[in-house]
Amino acid sequence: MSVAVITCTPRSRSSEPSADEPESHPSFLSPDVASHLLVSLESVLPHSIPVATSVELPITPDLRVVFEYTQTLCNETGHSKIEPLHLFAGALHAGSAIVIDELQKAGIPYDSVMSKLRKGTNEE
Repeated sequence: MSVAVITCTPRSRSSEPSADEPESHPSFLSPDVASHLLVSLESVLPHSIPVATSVELPITPDLRVVFEYTQTLCNETGHSKIEPLHLFAGALHAGSAIVIDELQKAGIPYDSVMSKLRKGTNEE
């Protein structure tokens, strides 16, 4: 079994957060939109049988595509680490038609996510 390791090219930072300090990320979605989207996705996506948390699961080919695109996007946008918005863009890039439709309904097009990343919304 292989393990996916995701890193970004290091970049100098003017100030490192202390170990006690949680890092904050700018919000891309408002809490209301995020909650509505979660309910919407849960209603349209298939539900699988729960798996014990002690079981090691292999990464699916689709998830591998998401991780690879996320890492590439992180490097291309000059970020030193993967942020939640990178993962969101990766999921949109490789997403199913159902997920993309629900995101479009919520007013979240792929171009909007990419625009935020390219403008440096998640810059340290």
